[in-house]
Amino acid sequence: MFLGDFNFYRYADSRNKSRPNFSGMQTFNDCINKQGLLETPLTGCRFTWSNMQKDPLLVQLDWCSTSANWISQYPNTKFTAMERFISDHIPCRIQIGTSIPRSHIFRLENFWTTLPGFLPMVESC
Repeated sequence: MFLGDFNFYRYADSRNKSRPNFSGMQTFNDCINKQGLLETPLTGCRFTWSNMQKDPLLVQLDWCSTSANWISQYPNTKFTAMERFISDHIPCRIQIGTSIPRSHIFRLENFWTTLPGFLPMVESC
């Protein structure tokens, strides 16, 4: 997992004003792509930093990327922007989860152990 405030943005629309830094974007994206990382989309808020001016510059500086292996093991990983309090940065939260459906979770019922043939069947596995 590659996560944090990188002071770089990946896309021109990751800021609310024109004049994007294409060179910085290319360098940052090359780094992520060379590692084979996949972006975990930010939810909750589009931008994670503000210069706090009257007509503010807003930019997404916080990013989360993971590997394909991570995504297969933790497909419900969420990257969420929280509410800004005092700082010019919005805190972000990462939530790691799996998607094992309840119907596929194995549960051993205690009474099964009392059934005839239970132990031989388990031993044969």
